[in-house]
Amino acid sequence: MFCPQCGTPAEGAAFCPSCGAAVTANAVAAPVNANSPAGVDATTQLVLAGWWIRVGATIIDSLILAIPSLLLTSILPRPVGSILEFAYLYLMWMRFGATLGNQVTKTKIVSTLGGAIDSRSAMIRGLVLAVPAFIQQLFQSSGTGGGLVTYGSMMTGIGTVASVFMLIDFLLPLFDKRRQSIHDKAANTLVIKL
Repeated sequence: MFCPQCGTPAEGAAFCPSCGAAVTANAVAAPVNANSPAGVDATTQLVLAGWWIRVGATIIDSLILAIPSLLLTSILPRPVGSILEFAYLYLMWMRFGATLGNQVTKTKIVSTLGGAIDSRSAMIRGLVLAVPAFIQQLFQSSGTGGGLVTYGSMMTGIGTVASVFMLIDFLLPLFDKRRQSIHDKAANTLVIKL
């Protein structure tokens, strides 16, 4: 067995000899060969969630966040929705390893070694998702509802760059062998089917 935090071999140990993490409950099997079937991670042998299932989870989470975001943005600046999104994602990943959308679609966020997501990974994953949305909302063109900063084409360009980043992040699992988005790669996470 391997430590779910650092990947160090820890056969029969209760704690990882390298990082000290508990390994008995969350240990993962040894890495296997790269000839794993499509949709199965070669390292962990976990079944990876497909793009459409991830889209479904995202839509569900967006609907859940829509009403609180609309209420808050009616009295506070628009980017507060991104802050709400980050808080929701971080808290759900830390508590359950999955958002409500993930739970409905029977998917879960795990480390690339197959173990539970840690606070650092949840923080990185959430920031890579929320910061571009925050920037996009902050610098949104005044012609489309207005952000906080509505002057000059350079500022609108910054919002456009953030939007393009979010689009690439959204589409990347379609082309990635491990079906990872940029936020998954940054946080060393996978989205798996339960």
